Amino acid sequence: MWKSKILIDWCVFFPQSIFWLCRDDLSVYEPTRHQIDEQIFRKYTKHYYHEDYLLPENLFKHAKQKPCVAMTDVIPKEKYEKTNYYNDFLKPQRLKNEIGVYLYNEKKLIGGISFVVPNYELGTSKEERIALSILSHFIALKLEQLKQKDKYSHINMSPAEKRVFERLILGETDEEIAQALHISVYTVKKHLQHLYKKNGVSNRTSLIAKATLPNSS
Repeated sequence: MWKSKILIDWCVFFPQSIFWLCRDDLSVYEPTRHQIDEQIFRKYTKHYYHEDYLLPENLFKHAKQKPCVAMTDVIPKEKYEKTNYYNDFLKPQRLKNEIGVYLYNEKKLIGGISFVVPNYELGTSKEERIALSILSHFIALKLEQLKQKDKYSHINMSPAEKRVFERLILGETDEEIAQALHISVYTVKKHLQHLYKKNGVSNRTSLIAKATLPNSS
């Protein structure tokens, strides 16, 4: 859900997009499409995925990482237009160029978005590159925020319990939580008891363990 939100919120400039997450070895996973036909998307992930020059594992193994790269930055146009990737995948869709926007968290590549466009000019001017680089920074921040928000989705809790839980996970005492949320210590304890019961644990230590280690019993 949050990956789709990234695309909907930020890909208004180049609607046809594929969003992906990146592992430490530069391989990508969990691709998500936006305004790309499902059959075409399946064709890409099954047949043309590894021919994409802009995937990190193809692009950055021997090159400096950048926030924004166009296909024609990597391979000359004449050579590119002879590839199967261009002729069998992009050209039938009346698309020509691809632009990769890469997302970093503290200099670590965490994901990216591939935009496909119908001409070679779109997204290649100096001004557009600066805009895409700025966009990359803000998308990366949004991605981290949404990932953190989704981090504790396996914990069963109401909105009021969640507010207590968010303070609990910081290591605050019942008294500190009560003061921060402007509620009584009694109310904090009641919320905690409900949290324990809902999540099959008996104390705050077990709840924190379950929250931070989803496989913890």
